[in-house]
This record gives sequence, C-alpha cells and structure tokens, in this order.
Amino acid sequence: METFQRFKKILIFEILITTLIVALVLSIISLRTQAAGFVLGSLFSALNLQIMALTLPNRLFRTRKKAGVLSSLNLLPRLLILALPLAISIYRPEKFDLIFTIIGLFNLQISILIHNLVLERFGILGSPGSEGN
Repeated sequence: METFQRFKKILIFEILITTLIVALVLSIISLRTQAAGFVLGSLFSALNLQIMALTLPNRLFRTRKKAGVLSSLNLLPRLLILALPLAISIYRPEKFDLIFTIIGLFNLQISILIHNLVLERFGILGSPGSEGN
C-alpha cells in the first residue's frame, strides 16, 4: 500500500506539473479560455484520482462480489464529479474551452503515459516499487 501511495503522489505531482506547463504555454500564446479549460479538467482529474485512492483500501480485502459491488457504487459519484467540469465548460464557454476541459480530464492518463514511457524508460524516475524515489 505504501508503494501505491508513493505512486499516487508522483502522479498527482506530474498532473500538476503538466497542468502548469500547458496552462503557461497556452496563456503565453493568448489562449486563456483554453488554458482555463485545461486547468479545470486537470484539477477534476486529480480529484478523481484522490477519490479512487481513498476508496481503494475498502475494496482490496473484500470478496470478489463485495469488491465488485463497492466498485460499482463508487463509480457513479466519480462520474458525476467528472461531469461537473464538462457542465461548467458548456454553461460558461466564455471562460472555459470545452475541448481543452476534456483534454484536461485525460491528464491523469497523459501523466501515466509520460511516467511509463518517458520518465521510467530514461531513468529520470524509478519505478513505483523501487526504493530511493
């Protein structure tokens, strides 16, 4: 479980760094609504990861049937949380770009991809199970 917590911290850090870099670049090239949409989606992506991490211990040591039920019950609130930035972007298009909000919601997956394909492959960061990160 300690390894998972360390990996979660690394992922949240990577989400925040990715968000900061993308938002800065978009702001510099005067795409502020796109930057705001990406930040909005990314923050909800990080929140979704945090909720998954908090509920994971409840599902780990259960029977398969109970774990499946708990996972299903946990899915609906998480989907509702992920729908919030989409609704905000739809109702406030002058502030948040919908396409970049959607891209921001996938920032967790982007961060995992960056972590696995770039950082671990080139030895910038060790794997989540290795010591000394």
